[in-house]
Amino acid sequence: MHQNNAPEHVVIAGLMHDVIEDEDYTLPDIKDELGVEVATLIDVVFEPE
Repeated sequence: MHQNNAPEHVVIAGLMHDVIEDEDYTLPDIKDELGVEVATLIDVVFEPE
């Protein structure tokens, strides 16, 4: 993504999308730390088990 000049928030979301599933982070945590754009993208691809 980075090599294709994707926006920073897209690259971050791509790297962090499993954090909610694998760690003790929530979407509000992601929003507070990384911003609403990243949290929104992660929310779109997140599939709860």
